[in-house]
Amino acid sequence: MVVAGRQYVVPMLFCESYSNADRKGKIIFATKLFVISLRKLTHMISATESIKVFMLSSILALFIPGCKKEDQQLSTNNQSVSATVTDNEASFSREGTNNKLTLQPNAKHSHDVYVAQRAGEDLGNENWVPELTIDAWTDLGRPLYCNAYIMFDSIVKIPVQSQVIKANLYLYTPSSSISTPQGNSGDNQCYVRRVTGSWDASTLTYNNQPGFTSTGQALLATSTSQWNYTSITDVTKLVQFFVNHPDKNFGFNISLVTLQAYRSILFGSSEQDDKNYRPKLIIVYQ
Repeated sequence: MVVAGRQYVVPMLFCESYSNADRKGKIIFATKLFVISLRKLTHMISATESIKVFMLSSILALFIPGCKKEDQQLSTNNQSVSATVTDNEASFSREGTNNKLTLQPNAKHSHDVYVAQRAGEDLGNENWVPELTIDAWTDLGRPLYCNAYIMFDSIVKIPVQSQVIKANLYLYTPSSSISTPQGNSGDNQCYVRRVTGSWDASTLTYNNQPGFTSTGQALLATSTSQWNYTSITDVTKLVQFFVNHPDKNFGFNISLVTLQAYRSILFGSSEQDDKNYRPKLIIVYQ
């Protein structure tokens, strides 16, 4: 594009990075990059030309949903260009020559819950609590067991048979808890396993849990602090399975390695008001 006698590179790439996107999606995405690029030029040219460019970009933005909300980082020298496209729950970006998908559902897209049993009694659906508790504890001397379920529905955004380079599950312990007042405690190492049957966060209880398999299971490390703790678990093998078999993505089961009191670990769920405590999955793939 030529503005004020100068030629500028307007990045229109990355549309092809998402091979599953339809033509309409590619056009919208490319136009968003164009709009952002125009706005990047306004500080490099004369005031008169700047007004023209800004007006053009603003008109285009009116026809592209969410254009003002996109987080874009563009360069005009064609050497270092990256872009992120977000839809509240999912964001695509680039990591070197690979694609990166970041998933962090909010309450609207939530699909997580913990289940609890006390002395053989199912405590019902706990989806009203914005937490994910995994523990083996006692309640008035009675044994209490909890484990958690998380599903990231938008893994389906990755084209089938893509190679997952790495996938990390990020879970965050808040500064206090409704369900687990003792916080993280004891040798609380957990398994992260692939769930093999469907479930609904609004109806799941301890007694109607779906099955899960140890194939490709990951280990969630023992916590190092009682509160404000960040857990990062490599779930590459599990996510690769979900990418290859999108119809079998029933999410993760998280349960203690040793089901013996007194051990507990808890994390914020997608219903947390503070986004910093919501579960997050980052997938790098090609």
